[in-house]
Amino acid sequence: MSRHHKKRHPFIKFILFILIIALLCLLGVGIYLHYHPDESIESLGEKAKQAKQEVQEKAPGVKEALGEKLDEEKEKLPKARLKSTADINLRAAGDGYYYFTYNGEDYKALYSYNTWTIYDSYKITNKKDMKIICQALSDEHQVPSRDGQSYRTAEDMAYEWDQHNKIHMVAPEDSVTRERTRNVDLDPEDQGKTYKDLYNENLGNN
Repeated sequence: MSRHHKKRHPFIKFILFILIIALLCLLGVGIYLHYHPDESIESLGEKAKQAKQEVQEKAPGVKEALGEKLDEEKEKLPKARLKSTADINLRAAGDGYYYFTYNGEDYKALYSYNTWTIYDSYKITNKKDMKIICQALSDEHQVPSRDGQSYRTAEDMAYEWDQHNKIHMVAPEDSVTRERTRNVDLDPEDQGKTYKDLYNENLGNN
């Protein structure tokens, strides 16, 4: 078969598909009129207009209800509480340990071997706040990137933190995996990994 015919073949298939759809539509109308002889094309058109009008009349109410539902869901999401790194009052406690305050609660963090560990990190779930906390930690001690040529950003550290939170959320209540994801270790090796990667490589065996 020539290249010219190959190019036309999909177009011919498309035309045949349209014709088949049109025939099926006509067949459907014919069957309906057969069982409803008192109906006509004009009456069907009139019913379609009435249905369209009813939808248009109800649309504002549906839109309003949908908007209220979305607002309710947004209310359930944790709101950002931090505006700057100063808001967490990061303070050193010696031997690599630090404390910071978030939402009225004190959290512990440890910098050791190019890794920041945040204890009970699963409790903090707002991504914007997580990024600010990571920035505060990075300002104190930077974590090298996996390639060893640069340093991790607050954004990618917060991304890893969020992936840990996702695993913790779905892990069985009494599982080792759930216990291990209470805290997050922000190290060079796990940079850019998704929750699936982390689960399969480190956490999915228990």
